[in-house]
Amino acid sequence: MPVVLWLHGGVNGTRQDRGAEVAHYFANESDSLYFIFAAASGERGATWFDEVGIRNILQSLHYIKSRYNVDDNRVILAGVSDGGTGCYVSGMNYPDEFAGYLVCSASPSLLPMMGIPVLPGNMRLRPWHIVHGGKDHLYPGEEMKALMEKFKAMGIPLTFHYYPDMPHGLDYMPMEKPAVMDFFRTTVRNPQPAEIQFETYSGMKVSWLSVDSLLPPPPFSENTPASIHARISGNRVEIRSTGVRVLSIYAAAPLFNAGEELHVVWNGKNAFQGRAQLDTDVMLETAGRWRDRAFLPFCRLELALPESVN
Repeated sequence: MPVVLWLHGGVNGTRQDRGAEVAHYFANESDSLYFIFAAASGERGATWFDEVGIRNILQSLHYIKSRYNVDDNRVILAGVSDGGTGCYVSGMNYPDEFAGYLVCSASPSLLPMMGIPVLPGNMRLRPWHIVHGGKDHLYPGEEMKALMEKFKAMGIPLTFHYYPDMPHGLDYMPMEKPAVMDFFRTTVRNPQPAEIQFETYSGMKVSWLSVDSLLPPPPFSENTPASIHARISGNRVEIRSTGVRVLSIYAAAPLFNAGEELHVVWNGKNAFQGRAQLDTDVMLETAGRWRDRAFLPFCRLELALPESVN
């Protein structure tokens, strides 16, 4: 079954059961369309923007996967207000386990205030369905319209629905639900794209490529993220990067084949040439960590930037 994991708004309080309050939002639809709708709970000290809350989001998803027959390629992260902002955090910094994002009455403008990296280019990795009201008192509608046009110009795959007379919140949801349901039905993750490109300030994994360690930034460029662009064709992987010290390739069929020759070229230099050998320890460890049956790597290749490239 597909999963929609919902993040509620107002996470700066102290109540621990807010998720239960909003579990009715898509209850009828989940029954009729046969998908799992789950709502996590956030609170002060465990918001959608800090390490504890982000870990809770992923642990909630893994809990669901461990108990139900989940389609790992059809997991949507959705939310309103603070919850929608949490979707921006995920899409820019940890999109790997989600197929797409539904954002209601939210803005990424809060991220810099909380010291969270703003990497809108990473939003290209997943499709977005974004809804906003013109009379939103927290995030003015005209500003959001302009931001969405900017995102579209960057090549971010998003649909933006705008309700000029609607306030902050979900008052538009009765009218918007058909489009939302269509997004839920049609959004599917490609678990193994042949080409991957993203930026990061601390490390990040997307499918078979993980940035594990960064180079020290050069003087006066501390605010420049590391970047990586990788493409696989046959048995050859071409990687271009800036600021990356160590990366990992998680080899999984059908892009990679156990026992076959693999050649990795990183910034024009040979980084690996050999066979990607089956490693049962890696299979067990990654299966338990990610609970992702659509992506089961049979080995991990950890590569350090060749010294001649430094």
